[in-house]
Amino acid sequence: MRDEIGRPGDVAGLLLSKNGGDLGLAWSPSCSPAATDYAVYRGVVGTWYSHTIEQCSTGGSTATTLTPTAGSDYYLVVPINPAAEGSYGKDGSGSQLPPAAVACVATQIVAPCP
Repeated sequence: MRDEIGRPGDVAGLLLSKNGGDLGLAWSPSCSPAATDYAVYRGVVGTWYSHTIEQCSTGGSTATTLTPTAGSDYYLVVPINPAAEGSYGKDGSGSQLPPAAVACVATQIVAPCP
C-alpha cells in the first residue's frame, strides 16, 4: 500500500532472537514501495510511548542486531525514506502509536497496511 504522496506504510512480523548478549530483530518488508530503509526505536515497558531512537538506519535491511539494556524494553520498527517515516503501528485499542519526541526523519504517520 502506498499513499498518494509516497510516504512509507508499516512493517509486520517482528521476530526476536538472542545471540549471547545481543538481541536480533527481524521483520517483514514494508508494504509500501516508498519505504527504502527502517528506523528502530526503543521504549520502556510500562512507560508506554517512551520510545526514543535506537537506530536511524538499517541500511535497508529487514534485520538488525542490538545490545539490550537492563530492564524490560519494547522495540518499534518504522519504515522510512529520506523525507518521511511510516506508521509506528497501533496500540491494543487500534489507535495509532504516537511518533517519538525526536524522530529520525520528518514524521508523517500514515494508516498501516491492511
